[in-house]
This record gives sequence, C-alpha cells and structure tokens, in this order.
Amino acid sequence: MKKVTACWVAGAASLAASFSTTPAFAFCRTTTCDPQTECSYDARGCTTVGLPLTWKSGCVSYSIQRDASPGRGVDYDTIHDIAERAFDRWTNADCRGGSPSLRTSDTGPVSCAEPEYNSNDPNANVIMFRDTSWPYAGANATLALTTITFNYDTGEIFDADIEVNSFKTPLTTSNSVVDFDLESIITHEAGHFLGLSHSHVGSATMFVEYERGDLSFRDLESDDEEGICEAYPPNRDIGGDQCRPRHGFSPDCAPPPDEGCAIANSPTGSTRAWPLAFALALGVGLRLRIGRRQAKRPV
Repeated sequence: MKKVTACWVAGAASLAASFSTTPAFAFCRTTTCDPQTECSYDARGCTTVGLPLTWKSGCVSYSIQRDASPGRGVDYDTIHDIAERAFDRWTNADCRGGSPSLRTSDTGPVSCAEPEYNSNDPNANVIMFRDTSWPYAGANATLALTTITFNYDTGEIFDADIEVNSFKTPLTTSNSVVDFDLESIITHEAGHFLGLSHSHVGSATMFVEYERGDLSFRDLESDDEEGICEAYPPNRDIGGDQCRPRHGFSPDCAPPPDEGCAIANSPTGSTRAWPLAFALALGVGLRLRIGRRQAKRPV
C-alpha cells in the first residue's frame, strides 16, 4: 500500500482520546486523528477517533540540550536530574502491583536544540530551552511545547521533542521559592512525550490547568497512573527493547531538509507531527489550549 509522508503542525492541547473503561478516571490519550479535519471530541475534550499513540519498544531514550538555560540559571546537571525524576515517576507508576512496560534511558548532552525528525538519518528526542526568543505564537502564554512525530497508520511514536519557553517564563527549581516550577512543567510534558493528553481530574499532573507557584504536578495522582498503565500495561507485547532513537542516535542536528517541517519525504513511511502546548490561561492558572497553524505537506 502506498503511504504518504506528511507533517501536521497544530499548537495543541486536548488532542487525545480516552480508552478507559473506568468512568471514575478522566485521563485522555493522544491519537492519530488530524485536528484540522478528522478529530471529534467527547464531553471531556477527549478525541473519539484515531489510534492511540505509543512507543512500541520497551525502552525510549531522551537527550538534553548541552548548555541548558543560561538565561534562567538552569545548567545541564540540574535539568538532567529533573528530567530523570520526571520520567522515573511515569515509568514507576503503580499498575496494580506491576509497572508500565516502558523504561527510559538518558543518552546524555546533545548539541542539537531544534525539534526535528529524520526519516533516514539518526535522531534524538531532545529536551531543549528557548532563552532568546519563542519562535511560535503566544510567547507570553506558552510554557512549553512537545512535538510528537508518529506513524499515522499504526500510532507508533517515532520521535518526541520538548521545547521549554525560558524566554518568557521565570522558571524556578527550588522547593521553597517557587514561580513557574520547572520540574512540574517537565513532568507534565513527559506525559505528552509518552502519549498522554489531558485529564479533567483537578489534582492530576495532566490536569488542564497549573497554578503558578504549585509543586503538585511533580507527583502523579491515580488518574495519571491509570493513563500510563493503560498506554503501557505490564503485560504489553513490546516491539523489542531498543532504547536508541529511530535510525540511530546523533547529538547533532541534521542539515535543513528541503521539504520543511524537519521531516524528510519517504515513500515507505507514513509520518505526521504536531506540538502539544502547555499554555497560560486567563486569570491565575495555566491552561493547555488548542491552537492551530497551517499543515505542511512535503512535495
């Protein structure tokens, strides 16, 4: 069957579907549906169509921008420890006596600080900072952006990159003097990285709002654990246990592609991508919101 490579760009938020059979839980899963033409939503804002997104392997790697955020005083060691704790919370969730069938591996510091996926060359799943500018709309209203590249036909995640808006966000890492808590932001974005969208449980890490100065997003609630355990049940049939990024690992960015969207055209792959944004709501809270930009389709 002929497949088409495409890059879908939507500034994102409630792009997810719930596949839970337990109505007490309100987590959502991100799916393959195109938010511009295909998605439909239930009363909670979860999509009702498309395949849920997951990493098929039993292991996924992430990397961290080497110079981190000098502008906010966050060095590599600090964000390394924060990211490690954030991902460990998800992979050590309690699945009724078991753990999610997914582990994470840190590949170390990387030079590349651009969200990209290379369909033929090595890759990296990068946590990066934007100190000097925010290259998207809503610079004053966005804390971070997670871009997921996936196989449209299967829901397999190929790549994920997290951009932190350190340009406009007064990030803090302290347990006592708290502004916008970096660990809370990274833990929430790690949920998107793993294929989850938002919850409507107010105490959940994946809740749609975050109040400035709050540290509670650092720790998962039962709704978050239900979501990650549904996505990666302990008895899941994993597609190998390879931690390396797709097509191998590279700490450097690839040359700019002619096609745009950092996704090379491939006659044998079917890939799409959209960003999931952690954005500021009106008032005192922070809200994940839907925002869309024009989809780009390589020629």
